[in-house]
Amino acid sequence: MKWLAIFLLTATAAAQTGPAFDVISVKLAAKNDGTMATRPTLTARRMTWQTDLYYLNSFAWNIPIDRISGVHGDPIVQIEATTNHDATADEMRQMTRTLLATRFKQQARLVSKDVDGAALTLTKGGLKVKQSQLPENDRSYVVGTIPENGITLVTSHYGTIDQLAQNLALFLHQPVWNRTGVTGNYEYKFRYAMDDDPSIDAPSLENALRDQLGVNLLKKQNGPVEYLVIDSMESNPGAN
Repeated sequence: MKWLAIFLLTATAAAQTGPAFDVISVKLAAKNDGTMATRPTLTARRMTWQTDLYYLNSFAWNIPIDRISGVHGDPIVQIEATTNHDATADEMRQMTRTLLATRFKQQARLVSKDVDGAALTLTKGGLKVKQSQLPENDRSYVVGTIPENGITLVTSHYGTIDQLAQNLALFLHQPVWNRTGVTGNYEYKFRYAMDDDPSIDAPSLENALRDQLGVNLLKKQNGPVEYLVIDSMESNPGAN
């Protein structure tokens, strides 16, 4: 990776002000009961989760765990939290950051580094799918599944191009930036071959994006990626 610049984006998490859960219980859990999850169970007003501090921070800051440094120890915590209104996923993330700052005394900062990756741009013909209106109380997503051996199916439920880029980053194991300039929500499906095996009846990822969505996938690009640096935090949330 090529590092071009490092600069501070935020102050400490402890200094931030933001929404907080209305009622919350945080307890240390046994390490070997086999119920740790990498993602929380969310409803509009409730979050339940048994996880470690890496995944808790990953959700709170919306950053992959391999971009988090400064977590010491590996406690597993049980969280049950509620809000006093129907909260969005982003609001739940902000409330979790407040939880980390208050219950774990966390001080953290976001740092941006320029790294190598890929980018999405529009083809000359432009986007081939029509914009859809996200229904009230619905949530958009882009998800990849493997319906057949060697084939990935990407499904967008009122998803954004930003969400598509995030999904593709998981497959490519590198950052993917949305440089299409496109906003809004879209519904679509496309499939692509995960490898270069000629026996697989599916287009390459690049061809699928270009022919079905009107989007180019450009390799060997460079751009900023955020990392979370935890300067200090306690591993015990204390008593409820």
